[in-house]
Amino acid sequence: MKRFIFFPIWKYRDLETRLQLFEEQGWRLENIRFSYLFVFKKSMPKKVDYVFYHRMAKDGRWDLSQKMIEYALSMLSEHNATKISTKSTFYEVYRITVNDSDLSEYKTFRSEYLNHVLLQYLIISSFSPIVGLGIFLAGLFQHIPLWGMILSGIYLLFSLLAFSYCLFGYIRHKSLVKKWKQS
Repeated sequence: MKRFIFFPIWKYRDLETRLQLFEEQGWRLENIRFSYLFVFKKSMPKKVDYVFYHRMAKDGRWDLSQKMIEYALSMLSEHNATKISTKSTFYEVYRITVNDSDLSEYKTFRSEYLNHVLLQYLIISSFSPIVGLGIFLAGLFQHIPLWGMILSGIYLLFSLLAFSYCLFGYIRHKSLVKKWKQS
Protein backbone atom coordinates (compact mmCIF):
# COMPACT_ATOMS: atom_id res chain seq x y z
CA MET A 1 0.00 0.00 0.00
CA LYS A 2 1.30 3.44 -0.91
CA ARG A 3 0.19 6.53 0.94
CA PHE A 4 0.95 10.18 0.34
CA ILE A 5 1.36 11.66 3.84
CA PHE A 6 2.16 15.35 3.96
CA PHE A 7 3.38 16.64 7.28
CA PRO A 8 5.10 19.88 8.23
CA ILE A 9 8.48 19.36 9.86
CA TRP A 10 7.23 20.70 13.19
CA LYS A 11 4.58 17.95 13.37
CA TYR A 12 7.06 15.06 13.43
CA ARG A 13 5.51 13.65 16.62
CA ASP A 14 2.17 13.34 14.86
CA LEU A 15 3.92 11.45 12.06
CA GLU A 16 5.54 9.06 14.58
CA THR A 17 2.16 8.41 16.20
CA ARG A 18 0.49 7.85 12.84
CA LEU A 19 3.16 5.35 11.77
CA GLN A 20 2.77 3.49 15.10
CA LEU A 21 -0.98 3.24 14.50
CA PHE A 22 -0.40 1.83 11.01
CA GLU A 23 1.94 -0.79 12.52
CA GLU A 24 -0.65 -1.73 15.16
CA GLN A 25 -3.18 -2.22 12.34
CA GLY A 26 -0.79 -4.55 10.52
CA TRP A 27 0.82 -2.16 8.02
CA ARG A 28 4.60 -2.01 8.43
CA LEU A 29 6.48 0.92 6.93
CA GLU A 30 8.74 -0.48 4.21
CA ASN A 31 10.29 2.68 2.72
CA ILE A 32 9.78 6.38 2.07
CA ARG A 33 10.29 8.12 -1.25
CA PHE A 34 10.51 11.83 -1.99
CA SER A 35 9.72 12.77 1.65
CA TYR A 36 5.98 12.21 1.48
CA LEU A 37 5.32 8.91 -0.35
CA PHE A 38 5.17 6.16 2.28
CA VAL A 39 5.17 2.51 1.20
CA PHE A 40 3.65 -0.01 3.62
CA LYS A 41 3.66 -3.80 3.61
CA LYS A 42 1.05 -6.04 5.22
CA SER A 43 2.49 -7.69 8.33
CA MET A 44 1.55 -8.97 11.75
CA PRO A 45 0.21 -6.21 14.01
CA LYS A 46 2.90 -5.19 16.47
CA LYS A 47 3.54 -2.44 18.99
CA VAL A 48 6.65 -0.52 17.96
CA ASP A 49 8.01 3.01 18.22
CA TYR A 50 8.88 5.08 15.19
CA VAL A 51 11.48 7.80 15.66
CA PHE A 52 12.01 10.74 13.29
CA TYR A 53 15.53 12.10 12.71
CA HIS A 54 16.05 15.26 10.65
CA ARG A 55 19.16 15.63 8.48
CA MET A 56 20.40 19.15 7.91
CA ALA A 57 22.75 19.49 4.97
CA LYS A 58 26.03 21.29 5.75
CA ASP A 59 24.91 22.48 9.14
CA GLY A 60 27.05 25.28 10.57
CA ARG A 61 26.56 24.06 14.13
CA TRP A 62 28.82 21.03 13.96
CA ASP A 63 28.32 20.23 17.65
CA LEU A 64 24.55 19.86 17.21
CA SER A 65 24.84 17.83 14.01
CA GLN A 66 27.46 15.55 15.53
CA LYS A 67 25.27 14.86 18.56
CA MET A 68 22.28 14.04 16.32
CA ILE A 69 24.47 11.59 14.40
CA GLU A 70 25.59 10.00 17.68
CA TYR A 71 21.95 9.59 18.76
CA ALA A 72 21.07 7.99 15.43
CA LEU A 73 23.94 5.52 15.76
CA SER A 74 22.96 4.72 19.35
CA MET A 75 19.43 3.92 18.20
CA LEU A 76 20.83 1.33 15.83
CA SER A 77 23.19 -0.25 18.36
CA GLU A 78 21.62 0.22 21.80
CA HIS A 79 17.92 0.24 21.00
CA ASN A 80 17.87 -2.42 18.25
CA ALA A 81 16.34 0.05 15.82
CA THR A 82 15.79 -0.66 12.16
CA LYS A 83 16.48 2.19 9.77
CA ILE A 84 13.68 2.61 7.25
CA SER A 85 14.87 2.88 3.68
CA THR A 86 14.49 6.43 2.36
CA LYS A 87 15.03 8.00 -1.05
CA SER A 88 15.27 11.76 -1.62
CA THR A 89 14.15 12.75 1.87
CA PHE A 90 15.37 15.35 4.36
CA TYR A 91 14.93 12.98 7.29
CA GLU A 92 15.35 9.41 8.45
CA VAL A 93 12.91 7.20 10.33
CA TYR A 94 13.82 4.37 12.70
CA ARG A 95 11.58 1.51 13.87
CA ILE A 96 12.30 0.40 17.43
CA THR A 97 10.81 -2.94 18.46
CA VAL A 98 12.05 -2.90 22.05
CA ASN A 99 9.32 -1.05 23.92
CA ASP A 100 11.29 -0.48 27.13
CA SER A 101 13.69 1.93 25.41
CA ASP A 102 14.02 5.30 27.10
CA LEU A 103 14.32 7.86 24.34
CA SER A 104 13.40 10.92 26.40
CA GLU A 105 16.92 12.38 26.28
CA TYR A 106 17.03 11.93 22.51
CA LYS A 107 13.57 13.44 22.01
CA THR A 108 14.43 16.46 24.17
CA PHE A 109 17.63 17.10 22.22
CA ARG A 110 15.84 16.52 18.92
CA SER A 111 13.36 19.27 19.81
CA GLU A 112 16.22 21.69 20.48
CA TYR A 113 17.93 20.66 17.26
CA LEU A 114 14.75 21.18 15.24
CA ASN A 115 14.41 24.66 16.74
CA HIS A 116 17.87 25.34 15.34
CA VAL A 117 16.94 23.84 11.94
CA LEU A 118 13.68 25.78 11.70
CA LEU A 119 15.48 29.00 12.61
CA GLN A 120 17.96 28.35 9.79
CA TYR A 121 15.08 27.78 7.36
CA LEU A 122 13.51 31.02 8.57
CA ILE A 123 16.72 32.99 8.04
CA ILE A 124 17.30 31.48 4.59
CA SER A 125 13.70 32.13 3.52
CA SER A 126 13.86 35.75 4.69
CA PHE A 127 16.26 36.67 1.86
CA SER A 128 13.86 35.78 -0.97
CA PRO A 129 11.20 38.42 -0.18
CA ILE A 130 13.93 41.06 0.09
CA VAL A 131 15.28 40.09 -3.33
CA GLY A 132 11.74 39.87 -4.72
CA LEU A 133 10.87 43.34 -3.44
CA GLY A 134 14.08 44.70 -4.96
CA ILE A 135 13.26 43.17 -8.34
CA PHE A 136 9.69 44.45 -8.20
CA LEU A 137 10.73 47.99 -7.26
CA ALA A 138 13.48 48.01 -9.89
CA GLY A 139 10.87 47.02 -12.45
CA LEU A 140 8.69 49.94 -11.44
CA PHE A 141 11.51 52.45 -11.85
CA GLN A 142 12.94 50.90 -15.02
CA HIS A 143 9.55 50.72 -16.77
CA ILE A 144 9.80 47.05 -17.72
CA PRO A 145 6.97 45.41 -19.70
CA LEU A 146 3.82 44.24 -17.99
CA TRP A 147 4.74 40.55 -18.22
CA GLY A 148 7.99 41.28 -16.32
CA MET A 149 6.06 43.05 -13.57
CA ILE A 150 3.62 40.14 -13.35
CA LEU A 151 6.46 37.60 -13.06
CA SER A 152 8.30 39.64 -10.43
CA GLY A 153 5.02 40.07 -8.52
CA ILE A 154 4.44 36.30 -8.60
CA TYR A 155 7.99 35.71 -7.34
CA LEU A 156 7.47 38.23 -4.53
CA LEU A 157 4.16 36.61 -3.57
CA PHE A 158 5.58 33.07 -3.45
CA SER A 159 8.66 34.17 -1.52
CA LEU A 160 6.44 35.93 1.04
CA LEU A 161 4.34 32.77 1.35
CA ALA A 162 7.47 30.63 1.88
CA PHE A 163 8.76 33.03 4.51
CA SER A 164 5.36 33.06 6.26
CA TYR A 165 5.26 29.26 6.25
CA CYS A 166 8.74 29.06 7.82
CA LEU A 167 7.86 31.72 10.39
CA PHE A 168 4.65 29.92 11.31
CA GLY A 169 6.53 26.61 11.61
CA TYR A 170 9.19 28.08 13.85
CA ILE A 171 6.64 29.74 16.15
CA ARG A 172 4.43 26.63 16.18
CA HIS A 173 7.31 24.32 17.04
CA LYS A 174 8.47 26.61 19.86
CA SER A 175 4.96 26.56 21.35
CA LEU A 176 4.68 22.76 20.97
CA VAL A 177 8.03 22.25 22.71
CA LYS A 178 6.89 24.51 25.54
CA LYS A 179 3.68 22.50 25.86
CA TRP A 180 5.59 19.17 25.85
CA LYS A 181 7.94 20.38 28.56
CA GLN A 182 5.00 21.36 30.76
CA SER A 183 3.35 17.95 30.44
